[in-house]
Amino acid sequence: MESKKLMLALASFILATSCSNKDSEIIPQVGETVDFTASMKTVSRATETTFEEGDKIGVYAVNAQTNTVSILQPSGNYADNVRYTYNNGKFINAQGIVRPTDSGLRYYAIYPYTTPCGPTFKFNVKTNQNASGQYTLSDLCTAVSDITSNKEVDLVFSHRLSHVVVNLQGELLGTGTATVRLNNVNTGCDANLNANTFTAYESRNTVYCADNGTNSYKAIIAPQTIEDGSAFLTVSLNGKEHTLKASSDIRLTSGKQQVFNLTIEKDEIVSFTGEILPWGEESNLEQEDDKVKVYVGGMYDGLWDGYVPCVWIDGEMQRLGRFDYDDVAVYGCAYSMAVSGDDVYVVGHQVPPLSSEVDTYYENATVWKNGAIMYEGGDRGLATTNDILVHNSNVLVVGLSESGAPYLANNNEVNWLPKRSGHKNNWAEVIAESNGNIYIMGRNVTEASNSFGTNRTFFWKNQELMDYDIEGDGLCMTVLNDNIYCLVEKADGMLYLWKNGEMTATGLKNSSNNVFGPTFKPMFVDGDNVYIIGQQDGIAKIWKNREISLLTDDTNKTTLTGIYVYNKDVYIVGYDVIRDYNTSAPPYQHGIIKLWKNGKEFFTSNCEYIAYPCNIVVTSAND
Repeated sequence: MESKKLMLALASFILATSCSNKDSEIIPQVGETVDFTASMKTVSRATETTFEEGDKIGVYAVNAQTNTVSILQPSGNYADNVRYTYNNGKFINAQGIVRPTDSGLRYYAIYPYTTPCGPTFKFNVKTNQNASGQYTLSDLCTAVSDITSNKEVDLVFSHRLSHVVVNLQGELLGTGTATVRLNNVNTGCDANLNANTFTAYESRNTVYCADNGTNSYKAIIAPQTIEDGSAFLTVSLNGKEHTLKASSDIRLTSGKQQVFNLTIEKDEIVSFTGEILPWGEESNLEQEDDKVKVYVGGMYDGLWDGYVPCVWIDGEMQRLGRFDYDDVAVYGCAYSMAVSGDDVYVVGHQVPPLSSEVDTYYENATVWKNGAIMYEGGDRGLATTNDILVHNSNVLVVGLSESGAPYLANNNEVNWLPKRSGHKNNWAEVIAESNGNIYIMGRNVTEASNSFGTNRTFFWKNQELMDYDIEGDGLCMTVLNDNIYCLVEKADGMLYLWKNGEMTATGLKNSSNNVFGPTFKPMFVDGDNVYIIGQQDGIAKIWKNREISLLTDDTNKTTLTGIYVYNKDVYIVGYDVIRDYNTSAPPYQHGIIKLWKNGKEFFTSNCEYIAYPCNIVVTSAND
């Protein structure tokens, strides 16, 4: 596969084989064989555009009915590592996988065909990629389909390792043939198809680059960081070696391309520039002509004593609480926002001051419009308003009463939602609209501890309970064309994407600890793209359509709490935790708000107060 944008290529699939090279037959069910198209995610400035004759892939199939989470198992899947060969424009084998008649299948495909196999495996690139076919066999690519019962299924492949391109120029070129090698780099990768992660393991080798055209060379290696000062690249020319040392850490990431432009004058490399180019899907371009306004809701404390609700508009903070500190503790939080035209609606709760005179703690549901209180729910025992939707001039909010009853308020008129029987409390958490239907996501508490991950998630549609009942805590919900997307946290903190009854593992953990109680929004659905934020091995990351990318390098420091996609730009809000160094007091946590746009940090709050953002909304500044 000298290149792979993967042109459309039909592929017929055969009966399953085991992880060994020996075929193992599965009993065919009544139905038609499945045909496949295969393509590589769009590339605009890179090569690798087509499969070649003789390329081999391995394909797995998972039965959605027998495996409700529809993830790949080590063995016993509907089909295991079936090998297909590219021939005359398509992948072929003697027979195809027979579709079941009672359920859909999810397909996993790997290039190049490799054993051993399964959801996790080790992959090693070739060390001499200049030898015939060795570069191609180093290019690990995978594809995962949606669950489908269609006869024709599209497999969209992505590069999973890191691509290095070295371009040479200078007066010494043309006087001999250059050899380019990468020194002491990791050549082995741990692949996890279910989590969609591809990380290097300690496997240091020298890699010789393949020819990439006139004075250009290329190689594929495992995603890794080349440390500052490493003599990682050597050019051999006319019996002399010219070595480049990294002037700073160089991060080589999955599916991306690092370009090095080297100028060789006389006997040494005298200049070097580098840039990241998309090897897979092209990054979004900046929309300079469309200025945006960024709203962040949450809570802060300027005196280290309680929290008050607030909203930041383009970094400027506006307090929303009715109550002042006045040397007593007050609490509150802005849980969610809706922006409609020039109006900014915020929902959350407040707690009256706690003092020797008033020592009863109770939460008071509150709705603000443009910074002023629109209405409160204390007189009706409404504890919190968790989410808000402005629809057809109606301001709809959902929340929880002091007695644990869920409600929907329409312009301050409270409607009590039917409770799921047999549970302690029902919390109405998220509201959305689709095709005129109003959907609400709820969570029931089965234990007095209210511990996250141990509860169940369900939905109302037009105030009627739906049949869905999900194990785990629903963190947020989006509904598009009456398709329900829900992000669910399990008891182990792992995040799953639930869509209309189908559960998909993301490989991420919830990055928030829920200590302060706000309703975070770590998922956003933009057309066909689903974005989820969280942590993996303590590092903040982004999940997009099964692709995981790095957001920060700091371990167990950054908490991500909200994501919003506007005009294809991805905005993320979170906070960093810094310890107070006052040794006479406990090590309080200090929250510093941070904002990212398309993976680049563009705003950080000062350290004058403790701040915890909960959600983010982005609109055009011209609205």
